[in-house]
Amino acid sequence: MSGPAVAPENLQLPQYVRDRLGHRQKCVLDQGWGDRVIGPTWWNERLEQEGFEHRVRLFPHDGGERLTRHDLFELAYPIAGPDPGDGDLLTLLWHVLAWGTGVSQRGNLKRIRAFIAESDRRRNVSLLKDAVKFARGADVGSAYRALIRQGGGQIRGLGPAFFTKFLYFASEGADGTRCLILDARVAGSLSGAGWSSLPWSKWSRYSYNWYAPTYLSYCELLQRWAAEESASRGQEVWPDEIERALFDGEPVE
Repeated sequence: MSGPAVAPENLQLPQYVRDRLGHRQKCVLDQGWGDRVIGPTWWNERLEQEGFEHRVRLFPHDGGERLTRHDLFELAYPIAGPDPGDGDLLTLLWHVLAWGTGVSQRGNLKRIRAFIAESDRRRNVSLLKDAVKFARGADVGSAYRALIRQGGGQIRGLGPAFFTKFLYFASEGADGTRCLILDARVAGSLSGAGWSSLPWSKWSRYSYNWYAPTYLSYCELLQRWAAEESASRGQEVWPDEIERALFDGEPVE
């Protein structure tokens, strides 16, 4: 039986990804949506109903109020210390979920309710704190392992497609390999680039429910690609630029 999939050592950055790099502010940090997509009214009504004090809000930008990756990095600053507050952790989590889910709000009520009972909240906040500690220490594998279980995530409703978003924003400023967003679209693009050992799901799509060593290998791969491109161009290229391009996928001719 083979072990967890790791990226081939000679895997090369696809040309269509390379063509989209060098515009991090526009393509990554400014990526976000306004009221219709984020749905702050939906969020705040349900958070209030369930007894939470913190609310989801939008931020001022040219052209109106939105929630962007830049805003989420700002919201992650308060949890950078050695003992982040429960409220700061949950505030970041609600905003990450609002940003990542879109109009449907699918699964978000289940995720909110995973923190209602005191025992559940204590357990799940502790898991998030452990994961953040590892992520900010550039221990990507341990951060992922803290929140994964066979078949999904340790926290009800919070699988890898969403908890890697949380880890990505929480790892801002890490001195070393950063956590990156992982979902089925990114996994499919990596397969198309030649990473043929990635796991399939039972629906014949590329799975994002990976083992921790596979997630670590993914983050290290994008870190390597970014370093190579930075050296080649003479300007900094960030791993999350590559993640965003992989998510968008190869253009259809």
